[in-house]
Amino acid sequence: MKIIIAKKANKKELAYLYNGANAFLTVSLFEEFPINALEALSCGTPVIAYETSCFKEILGFSGILIKPSDKNSFIQAMTEITRNVNLRLKLRALGTQIMNKYSPQNCAKHLRKIFKEVFLEEYKPDEK
Repeated sequence: MKIIIAKKANKKELAYLYNGANAFLTVSLFEEFPINALEALSCGTPVIAYETSCFKEILGFSGILIKPSDKNSFIQAMTEITRNVNLRLKLRALGTQIMNKYSPQNCAKHLRKIFKEVFLEEYKPDEK
């Protein structure tokens, strides 16, 4: 098992690394929106992350989520995903579904709906 820590990789290098990886590992405990995990999913790379609110919400069942205090499970997950091709394929398929949810088209559609609700609604001052 080989682990690459890509601290200063540009987008092209990251895409190359994501595409060649068995999994993307993140040990972040505090993420607002895990863009790096979504980048990995967009390349068909399964994600292993700590089970925090943002990763549970974004990844759901498309990744392997580990309790933050359980380092042994993190190592076991890395070993399992490296050895188990069927697991990688399953997570890749689930990750594709997640990526469809967060596609630029779906995000634009969602924003359009919000803007319509907020800006096109008739102004109705509060009656007192």
